[in-house]
Amino acid sequence: MMMWLVALLVPTVVTAAPPNFVRALGALPPIFALPGLGAGALVSGRRFFHRRGAQSAEKIYRILCGLGVSAVLVWGLALTVRDYFIRWPAHPETQFVWQTDLAFVAHYLDEARHVPRDVSIAGLSNETMDDSSLRLLLKRRDLEVRWFDSRTTLILPAGQGGMFIPRIVPLDPLLRARLLRWGAQEHADPSDRFAWFDLALVRVTGLQTGAATAAGVSVTWPALLDNGLSFSGYEALNRRVKPGEDATVLTYWLAGQLAPSLYSAPPLKAFVHLETRDGLPIAQSDGLDAPSQFWRSGDAIVQLHRFRIPPETAPGVYPLTVGLYNPQTGTRARFSAADDHLRLPDVEVVR
Repeated sequence: MMMWLVALLVPTVVTAAPPNFVRALGALPPIFALPGLGAGALVSGRRFFHRRGAQSAEKIYRILCGLGVSAVLVWGLALTVRDYFIRWPAHPETQFVWQTDLAFVAHYLDEARHVPRDVSIAGLSNETMDDSSLRLLLKRRDLEVRWFDSRTTLILPAGQGGMFIPRIVPLDPLLRARLLRWGAQEHADPSDRFAWFDLALVRVTGLQTGAATAAGVSVTWPALLDNGLSFSGYEALNRRVKPGEDATVLTYWLAGQLAPSLYSAPPLKAFVHLETRDGLPIAQSDGLDAPSQFWRSGDAIVQLHRFRIPPETAPGVYPLTVGLYNPQTGTRARFSAADDHLRLPDVEVVR
């Protein structure tokens, strides 16, 4: 028994990041058996009493030991029930791993039949777990679900349905302000596990459209790309910024008649670069945190870009460029003007 215990503890001793309880599972049988063997020998006490011929004392002893062991087992059972059914489910990490907030969203979608079929849902594992988890949790099969990371992105379904923000994925305040400005109606779920927005009255306004090609030719809006998407505008929130401060840009993209291959493609990434006059990036932000395989024609995607101006940046006027690329290959999508990026109005760095 002791050899078994030592041998099966070796894997977690010699591998990285000990203790690893998965690698130590083989040691569980002797770990549980040894206390049982000790308890059995303690309750028995047969040799001690037989040696003295005290059968009546032996009976009393065994009853008392049996009651003591039973009390310990009942106490352990009570602690286990408390820990497993009360404390462990309430632990934030448990709720995160087992996607408790998403389960509440699924339950709401099953019960609230008034929710349109076009919905977008915020998640943290959009390209791996979230969609599969929701389909296991959800009884409805009529929903068209888009996924996005609400800390940096919004995706507005073409059908102007609903947007659900689980508590585990906080909505960026700037994106929330845009939703409300466009006419979204915010609702809080009684469970306090998520918030949701009715998008029926949403009209996206306030976009800036001043941009040019690399050759300086003004762009016709929306700016079409060769992958079925279009760049429909942007918001540059601070055109004067100091070194060490953040510059903030919102980019707006529209899914047109998507090519079939786009649904199996990896997430596309939008880039915003602050560059020198020679085209060397000074600062940048890449992101389009909504998996493209879930998009539908007519969906609008809003991406928040924040990037810090390096403290050593000299005062001056710097070009701002925007584009779209495949993160696996690095290949940029090309606009109808044959450029792989567009120039937005310059940003001034001041002291």
